[in-house]
Amino acid sequence: MTAPYDHGPYDCVPIADLDRIAQVASDLKIPLPVAACWLAMCKDLRRQEARGELPIPYGAAVEVGIAAAYRRGEKWAADFFRSMYGPELGDLWDDSLLDVLATAAEVNGDGVMAARAALGLLSA
Repeated sequence: MTAPYDHGPYDCVPIADLDRIAQVASDLKIPLPVAACWLAMCKDLRRQEARGELPIPYGAAVEVGIAAAYRRGEKWAADFFRSMYGPELGDLWDDSLLDVLATAAEVNGDGVMAARAALGLLSA
């Protein structure tokens, strides 16, 4: 049976995490399935950090992790970018900005600033 939503490698959510997922979705203003995937990725990164396997600081690793998931074609990561930056950019939003946002996340840059630059809205 195929899942109706592509959760990437995070297809199963423990019942114990449901309250936390709902809280993350509310706090970040993202859909529940996106919050579930984001939280699962964050938990995995925390485990790597605890084992001393995380080569960069946790906060940067989260940004890079979302970008990597987007580059792998995981729908939740694209939806994360849409949910986080779409409201900020309003009518300027276009899915062509997803690559710009992924690149900004990979270098720990400001996604909104990168999107505005890509749209030609910044002057030198």
